[in-house]
Amino acid sequence: ILHGYEEYKDGLLNKLRGMFSFVIYDIKNNSLFGARDFYGIKPMYYYKDKESFMFGSEIKSFLGHPSFKKELNRDMLKQYLTFQYSVGEDTFFKNVYKLRPGHYFKYKDGELKIKKYYEIDLTSDDSKSLDEWKDIIRKELNESIKYHKISDVEVGSFLSSGVDSSIVATLSNVDKTFTVGYDNKKYSEIDYAKDLSEKIGVKNISKKITKEEYFEKFPMIQYYMDEPL
Repeated sequence: ILHGYEEYKDGLLNKLRGMFSFVIYDIKNNSLFGARDFYGIKPMYYYKDKESFMFGSEIKSFLGHPSFKKELNRDMLKQYLTFQYSVGEDTFFKNVYKLRPGHYFKYKDGELKIKKYYEIDLTSDDSKSLDEWKDIIRKELNESIKYHKISDVEVGSFLSSGVDSSIVATLSNVDKTFTVGYDNKKYSEIDYAKDLSEKIGVKNISKKITKEEYFEKFPMIQYYMDEPL
């Protein structure tokens, strides 16, 4: 990534593949360059007021800094009660923002500039048949899985009863699948996951979460989430 930045500057981003979140300090012009992957898989937060600029993959990483002011952003409450999560750039902390997916920033001499570098092309294409689209989707899936399976150790796959995880587990020839379920059988997907795992010849490892265990762990879960969800 460093050599790519030296060669291409922000043009590097469209040559990358996969998930990333990074910041580079450019010693030649005393500036920062930071970017988040195309779909925002990896997080990046930044804090900016008149005196300070900070960045990190978790909001809580700012808490120890003497210049960080821990203030509640009350404007987020309406959004949260409407959508049940933190929407857009803003967070529940004043002056803390999310760098949006497919965006990068440049920071120099106290000035922050943010720019979009990637956008999905949603132009419709009616020239292909259903079978052609199926072949194209399978080809793209297989290629993506091939690049993401590069590993020196065993590769596992999370597996629910949904279409997405079932397709990935089936096409990727993983070593194991992992499923989380619940005591209430009505809402548990373990049986479906075990059934598919047997069909593709892979061991499924599952765990049931009881409501007592869930509520016991809830404060810790919330701590790692940084914001309510």
